[in-house]
Amino acid sequence: MLLSSGSPWIPLQAQQWYSVRTPGFVWYATLYVGPIPIVRARDMYRSGVGHMLIKVASMVTVADAKGKEVDHGEMVRYLSEMMWFP
Repeated sequence: MLLSSGSPWIPLQAQQWYSVRTPGFVWYATLYVGPIPIVRARDMYRSGVGHMLIKVASMVTVADAKGKEVDHGEMVRYLSEMMWFP
């Protein structure tokens, strides 16, 4: 993950699941410093609704994005990744 221009890349572990019957996806990611999980993120789209949530130490919310613009952005992400579906 690249946090800002000019900063080094930071490795993270991520998993993503898709659904086609109810169009949607869920993406979970964890950023570690050594063996300690420092940041957890969830990005999702389901039934036309998008939501991105990022927390530090699983307790402090640093991003909680919802609303019409997020819904549209998550839909575009879903549609652009559909080409990878079997």
